[in-house]
Amino acid sequence: MASEKESKHAAGKESKHGEGKEPKPAESKAEKPAVDKTELFLKLKRKSGAKKTHDTLSGLSFITKLSTEDESVIAEIVETRDINKNPYLYAIYKFEPEGIRVEYTITPESNPQQRNIDVCANLLSMLSLEGESYGLELGPFYTFMQKALKDAGKNATTTYQQLLNRFNSLEKENRDVSDKFKKMKTSHDELNTSFLELEKRLQVMKDRVQQLEAMTDSELKEELMRWIAEHDGYIKYSDFSKSFNIPQARVEEGVNQLLKEGNLTRVE
Repeated sequence: MASEKESKHAAGKESKHGEGKEPKPAESKAEKPAVDKTELFLKLKRKSGAKKTHDTLSGLSFITKLSTEDESVIAEIVETRDINKNPYLYAIYKFEPEGIRVEYTITPESNPQQRNIDVCANLLSMLSLEGESYGLELGPFYTFMQKALKDAGKNATTTYQQLLNRFNSLEKENRDVSDKFKKMKTSHDELNTSFLELEKRLQVMKDRVQQLEAMTDSELKEELMRWIAEHDGYIKYSDFSKSFNIPQARVEEGVNQLLKEGNLTRVE
């Protein structure tokens, strides 16, 4: 058993399984997801001719296309195609005079463990019919390996399903967190808007207080004395407060200060 570089082949004789050239990975100008290619070569001497191998394998229904190229028989299994209808998930089994070459893809969406098992199971199915041509008499070993691969496939599928369930659970949690974040952001924006409005109102009030407190105590006393003199010794706090736009309480404080200082005398 040894690995070799990839090789291409032209269309040869075709069977009832299909026509056309060897399937190739999808070619598109758009960026494609990474697809792993695996190649395996079993170095075995074939004892029979290509026609016998072709006729032997033609009875397997899972083969998508069966063709011949010179002395090689090519069995192609295409499971999925891309948007351009080119083979995407596929396996190619080449029964050459000097050995058996297997080429297959593992796509990002497939389970690598299960993929390897499926390719191996298909190869065993072909060797159960064609193995004698390469000096391989599988017999009971084929049955044993088929059962072992089936059990391994169940384990691989179980592992994949567990990972898929975990992924779905994490995806749901992510959606829930995303929804909560959106709600929190909406609330934050509303609170931020309210805060800005309150800040503006506070600034207006500060400006108002500064305006009301603009008159000094000395200026207030002078205005109070002038007001009282102009109003025949009387003062109505509310009128003075409105005229000078200052709080009425401050007017009262100013008058009381003038009384304490003896500048005014209260008349009953």
